[in-house]
Amino acid sequence: MYHILVKDDYTIYRKGINEIIRTKYPYSNITEVDSSVNLAAKASQQNWDIIIFDVTDSSVKNFHLLSALKQTCPGTRLIVTTSVENFLLKNALISAGAYACITKDCSTENFIKAIDRAMQNNQALV
Repeated sequence: MYHILVKDDYTIYRKGINEIIRTKYPYSNITEVDSSVNLAAKASQQNWDIIIFDVTDSSVKNFHLLSALKQTCPGTRLIVTTSVENFLLKNALISAGAYACITKDCSTENFIKAIDRAMQNNQALV
């Protein structure tokens, strides 16, 4: 069983991510939160295998959140989702400690591939 924490501001994205994960990993424990504040609080309450969270831009607060999660959950794979296709942002997030950075319009197959690779502890994805 995997322990996965999902943060997205929008309910429909959280539910969609949850459904995709449950299809592939039916016995996973998936917890959803709707804000960065709730994410930071929930991250410290359990050992998570993966944390999936959204960022909207390259603002400093997103990098602070990523840094805080790396400190709070050092063994956890952090997968970042973004609605913007921006290679520089993706590289910056990977350099800052994200395991993967994927766009919200990626295919289900690519989303599962990112999770599978994270579960297998492979090299970071760009």
